[in-house]
Amino acid sequence: AMGSRPDQFGMRDAPTLMYLATVKRFGSMVSEGKRVPSGGHFWDGRADTLEEQAKQPLFNPAEMNNTEVPALIAKVAKAAYADAFRKEWGDAVFGNPETALDAVAASIAAFERSRVFQPFTSKFDHVLRGQATFTDKEQRGLDLFMQPQKGNCAHCHSVDAASREPRKSLFTDFSYRALGLPRSARIPKNADPAFFDLGLCERVPVPANGVAVTTARPPVTNPAYCGLFKTPTLRNIAITAPYMHNGFFDTLRDAVAFYATRDTHPARWFPAGVKFDDLPARYRANVDVDTPPYQRRPRQEPQLSNGEIDDIVEFLY
Repeated sequence: AMGSRPDQFGMRDAPTLMYLATVKRFGSMVSEGKRVPSGGHFWDGRADTLEEQAKQPLFNPAEMNNTEVPALIAKVAKAAYADAFRKEWGDAVFGNPETALDAVAASIAAFERSRVFQPFTSKFDHVLRGQATFTDKEQRGLDLFMQPQKGNCAHCHSVDAASREPRKSLFTDFSYRALGLPRSARIPKNADPAFFDLGLCERVPVPANGVAVTTARPPVTNPAYCGLFKTPTLRNIAITAPYMHNGFFDTLRDAVAFYATRDTHPARWFPAGVKFDDLPARYRANVDVDTPPYQRRPRQEPQLSNGEIDDIVEFLY
């Protein structure tokens, strides 16, 4: 995504923060009897809280590109909302830039925890509350989304369709997966064949523009985590194109089709003949090739037909 400077681009598509107020700190969870990484914010979980997350884009050279805390706080002190900020945090809030930065982050996080930022007003939510009904196509899509031997999407994008409480269906379990995505030519750094975005195993608390804005935490160096990225929520997914951490897919249908046909028709996604080409060869074994629908092999029929892919997309819209 393009930031404050037109010639500077980041490495990843920006994930949504909506509905993520309940994300736990980076740690682990048990999935299918195995302990796997989970939690945290950003694609690599490097921020434990919404407050930590809010600070990082402010100083990222590819985003807002502020170079020091006092200069940023001076801008806030001149903003149209400065008086309201003083009323909330005290008349002396701008006297200490570090304290003021904490107040800025806390204010952003408070909004992100509000009902405005997590309204639960999709058709799915209205259906859960008994206020609407799915069309036949949408219902088929939900069924396929849930079925392990079909879409199996809910394996990672958790849904509790039996509950009338939308907060139990956040469409993510906050775990990390290696999907083996195709390499994205739209990321300038990918023009260097030696560059790879390794995701979780490179998650380190790196200061941005010389400003330390993360908590001190050891880097994740386990090679089994290389290529893993956090499972995003699918809420509002129809309006958040492009898709995946590297923004490879322009349409939601292509993203769903990739899951179904990555292993049955690899040439569609990897025309050069190298599967999982956005990872160094030594880490391609980390890619999930066992969880349905990935367990299919070349020349087998995909677990989802074209019509079933359409049904899932209809449900997600």
